[in-house]
Amino acid sequence: MSSMKENKKIILLLLLFFLLIRVGVAILMSQKDFEGDS
Repeated sequence: MSSMKENKKIILLLLLFFLLIRVGVAILMSQKDFEGDS
């Protein structure tokens, strides 16, 4: 049972990490777009 809990923790951490990367990429892309417009 404890191993299952650990796996869930790891999966949640990976999901959070993935979401952070997605947000970071989106912000970088939007900044590039603004630079191109100006």
